[in-house]
Amino acid sequence: MLLMAVFAVLLIPSFAGTPVYATGHGGIGSHSPASSTSHPFSPGALARAHLASLRLGGVAPPLAGLGVDPYAHYASEPAPMGITDFGVYPDGTGYTYSTSTFVGTATFHKFSAYTSAIGAYESGLQLNVVLYFDVGGTTYAYWIQDVVFLSTTNGNVQFLDNIWNFTDGSGGGVFSNSVTGNGSCRCSTVTPGIYIAVAGTQPGNNVNLTDPYTIQLRAFTTVVGGTPRVYFDYNDGFGWQTYDTAVFPFAKSVASAAFRVDGTQYVMGGLYSDAELVLGGPGGGTSSSMTEGGVNLSLEYDNGHNLQVVPNTYNFGSDTAEAMDHAATALGSVANGTGLSDQVSYGKGSLSELYNSSAYASLTVSAPSVPNGTLSVGGVLVPYRGGSAVLSLTPGSYPLGLYSGATLLGATNVTLAAGSPKVVTLPLARFAVTFLEQGLPKGTPWQVHLGTSVGSSQGSTIVLTEENGTFGYSIAPVPGYVTPRPSSPVHVSGGSLEIVVPFWTYNFTVDFSASNLPTGTGWQVQIGSASAGGVGTDLAFSLPNGTYNYSVTTSDTFAPLPASGNFSVEASGVLIPISFSLRPAYLVGVVRPMNATVAIDGQPVPVSDGSFNISELPGVYALEASLSGYIPKFLNVTLTPGNGSTVEILLDNAPSTSSSHSSHPGTSSASALPPWVLPVALIGVVAAVGLAGYGLISRRPKTR
Repeated sequence: MLLMAVFAVLLIPSFAGTPVYATGHGGIGSHSPASSTSHPFSPGALARAHLASLRLGGVAPPLAGLGVDPYAHYASEPAPMGITDFGVYPDGTGYTYSTSTFVGTATFHKFSAYTSAIGAYESGLQLNVVLYFDVGGTTYAYWIQDVVFLSTTNGNVQFLDNIWNFTDGSGGGVFSNSVTGNGSCRCSTVTPGIYIAVAGTQPGNNVNLTDPYTIQLRAFTTVVGGTPRVYFDYNDGFGWQTYDTAVFPFAKSVASAAFRVDGTQYVMGGLYSDAELVLGGPGGGTSSSMTEGGVNLSLEYDNGHNLQVVPNTYNFGSDTAEAMDHAATALGSVANGTGLSDQVSYGKGSLSELYNSSAYASLTVSAPSVPNGTLSVGGVLVPYRGGSAVLSLTPGSYPLGLYSGATLLGATNVTLAAGSPKVVTLPLARFAVTFLEQGLPKGTPWQVHLGTSVGSSQGSTIVLTEENGTFGYSIAPVPGYVTPRPSSPVHVSGGSLEIVVPFWTYNFTVDFSASNLPTGTGWQVQIGSASAGGVGTDLAFSLPNGTYNYSVTTSDTFAPLPASGNFSVEASGVLIPISFSLRPAYLVGVVRPMNATVAIDGQPVPVSDGSFNISELPGVYALEASLSGYIPKFLNVTLTPGNGSTVEILLDNAPSTSSSHSSHPGTSSASALPPWVLPVALIGVVAAVGLAGYGLISRRPKTR
């Protein structure tokens, strides 16, 4: 095996004819463009400018059905010690995944390491990942290193990056037209080398950190204008800083670029497409030895929703030649159990698997109605996107809270067991929306629709609950009442609301319609204390819902039907027809002899013991009384509406045929009137009887 202290010229695919493109610098997302101004290294740093050397050596391809062998290059210390995902399951099979982002976090506490090759207490921390993209059907792979030099004497830190070529057949070198950025390539268009960029005056670079301190390294890739880019970031307490934006100008019309962990195969004949956060010597293939203290290391990747610790890890890396010994490791956790880590401490170390899925619990928190937010897990805030968060946590119980900004949207508690995945749909916090009714009679039912919720009540309040958000609402119609239409939706934002719903009575038309009433005849309707009168065919009232009694009056001449009654107004108008007719008149009479018959307009009248009592419509009627052996009597009787009349009829015996007073037929005498033409006494009302009425038979008026 060959440890490369400086770049070695190996078999490199020719890039002859590939144009050199201008370097473009720019930020994306939360990344700011790094300064392109050159800033010199310290003399010690310049001496080891080729920081992270490749460890090369032929390795046989994986056996069928198995993944790569993590121990192919290192079996014991010194080795790159830390946390590495080789893409290998505990059973030896390989897996692969891609991501746009890796983040390594290292917390140092009284950490000290000595590098005998340079006689100084210095060390290095490397985040090493492999970038892939396709150009014209060819897959390119580049080894990406985000690195920090550490002086364990005074805590001084200096950041730099390296880019190597992992494309099959490249031998590891890059050309000057392959990568451009804030650094430079120790190469040309024909001679391969290594791309190196050094952080400049960004905050947090070339400063002395106070123990304990935390350093984060981040590699992020995306495609801008069809060309892949890699952003090199660090955060050592001064906020995230982007100190280099590496562009691959030869790659045009690239659809996507991603870092890939692939444990199914080796690259370049024996290296790994892995993700490493490892401690080692300060460049140039050097080894350091821990002398005291410790470091807590964790490695996360972007799973499409949030940062999550890598799934299966070993406590050492392998692609780099820088190494560390006297580094004992143990499985630990970070951020209150929300991440797994490698706790590196001074002591004799051994190379082994660090953790796999059996050591942690996988938790998926689904919040489909909140696409982007922040999940609080045991008090640790985890930003997420895409409506869910996927986490690998140490076993235990956790309070979960879902936030949008500072607003709590929902909360629950969850208990997790190692090796057991769990999916939780977070119940969103619901807040009371109280609708206060005003104006309805007690006991009147009413209803509210709020979003998809419906509430009903016969009281003065309806209380519904909703999650944070904006919801339309409506008030169901209440017969006989109106309420204003909502002018705006309800906005629920972390608290309860009260909405006043006023109701006003709504009057409906109650129409009384007269028929058979002569034009100009007055009539009245009384409803409670309200009355209406007139001479037309309609009288109208405006009334709210309810049940009412009424009465109808008019002159004595006509009678209403019905004359009284009740009705109900139920959210619509009411039509009440009133039919008028002449009021009946009454005729009471006696006839003598008592067994005489009486007829009115030719119709027999019931007579009992010489008395009769009949009701007729007003008008003039022909009254006739007769009995054998008596002279019939005829008279006209005028009956007025609503009035009673009396009549007494006395029949005279018929004259003898031998009477001297008989007249010859066809003759008449002006002085000799028939003896039966006599006055008739009327009691109360006098009926006109005499010659003028002789033989007059009135017809009954038709009923109107």
